[in-house]
Amino acid sequence: MFASTIKKVSQLGLAIVAISATPALAAPMSPQEILALFSDSSSLTGDTHLEYFAPDGSYKVTNIKTGKGSPGKWYVTNTSKICIVTTNKRCWKTTQAKTEVCFSAKGQRVCRAKNKYMRGDQTSAYVKK
Repeated sequence: MFASTIKKVSQLGLAIVAISATPALAAPMSPQEILALFSDSSSLTGDTHLEYFAPDGSYKVTNIKTGKGSPGKWYVTNTSKICIVTTNKRCWKTTQAKTEVCFSAKGQRVCRAKNKYMRGDQTSAYVKK
């Protein structure tokens, strides 16, 4: 009896962990919240690239090791997706938790801490000289 109770408690614990890790618990972001976070902001993606989202809808990603950049456009849909158009178009459903923003598309989910977004174009501060 004791062993079956432990097994049930363990299974319940695993179920709670699985539920708490699901993207469904992330809060939706309104298009206005997405615009407020991204417009005129920069953020590092990994160790080698910096993205800048200009207020006019232009976008650039810069390799901070080489200084080479790629231009594009960005926009937010009325269904709370952020889209980036460079050589192709990519859109992600955007949600948030207290300290992070999460992007999901095609079954994949990636999150970034909200404090990793910097105001303005930070390219000159991060490009290796």
